[in-house]
Amino acid sequence: MSKQRDLILKIIHESKLHLSADDIFSIALKTMSNISLGTVYRNLNNLVLDGQIVRFHSGLGKDYYDWNTMPHGHLICKSCGSIMDYDVKNLASHLKRDVRSLVSFEIKIEYICEKCQKK
Repeated sequence: MSKQRDLILKIIHESKLHLSADDIFSIALKTMSNISLGTVYRNLNNLVLDGQIVRFHSGLGKDYYDWNTMPHGHLICKSCGSIMDYDVKNLASHLKRDVRSLVSFEIKIEYICEKCQKK
């Protein structure tokens, strides 16, 4: 593990948020001023391949990275872009039982959050 990779993983785990590569890069620059965006992307890809984090497609034009590697879905507000985890344990266990060669799945639910509904 490189210092850059350690820093990126620490940022993702400590934030408990769903961060884009640009978000991670901005945070990393505060600690490591010589880190490049290319280094962030390369390390994110390696962390995903190693199963340490999860990449998901938000439908908002960006990929986001998640510290939670357990099976779950994402609720994405179409208005403000906020992202929340959604528990899908029962679905995951059914899929594993019914589809023996299951490698991964992604559930994305788009909605309008309560804050945006009140606006």
